[in-house]
Amino acid sequence: MRWSSAQPYRTSNAGKREALAGSDVDQGQDSMGKRLALLTIRLFVSVNLLYAAIFLKLAGVPGSVALFTQMSQAVDGLVSPPVFRLGSGAFETVVAILLLIPKTARLAAGLIVVWMTAVILSHIFGLGYGWFFVDALIVMVLAVIYLLLTRAHPHWGNLESDIHAYPCSLDCRERRSDIHLTCSLTKREL
Repeated sequence: MRWSSAQPYRTSNAGKREALAGSDVDQGQDSMGKRLALLTIRLFVSVNLLYAAIFLKLAGVPGSVALFTQMSQAVDGLVSPPVFRLGSGAFETVVAILLLIPKTARLAAGLIVVWMTAVILSHIFGLGYGWFFVDALIVMVLAVIYLLLTRAHPHWGNLESDIHAYPCSLDCRERRSDIHLTCSLTKREL
């Protein structure tokens, strides 16, 4: 087949937006993949924290007791080792449960980042490196990934998605190719 140069290929703005955004099927698959990744992160981090809290800290495993005794001595006995161990176990249990609840998962991920920062620093400056250090790094990285994937505005600058989010109509007239828009909002009739 031979293409004629008499009729050039033209695309509309709508066609360009569709080409950039991908098809609805691709967006649905991306959304499903993102939800699956978020659920996997939440489950992995929660199981990890619950295991460490219940089976190591709250159960009083000798290795955990020795670790918290060493941390207590590093701060000159400011907090007694059992209180420190049981308190951190209780905190990690609460945060793990909050992470499993979708409405509080973002708050829990933020608390995990702060908590794991303290854990990592305690390993760097006093406890040394080992499996607990690596575990804390992995949990912190996963919590940061969760926060990044669930941030408030992943599509900044997408005017069309912002227009449909509000119950009003938006009349915009663009001046030249600038970002400046003249807009007037009117309430829709219900």
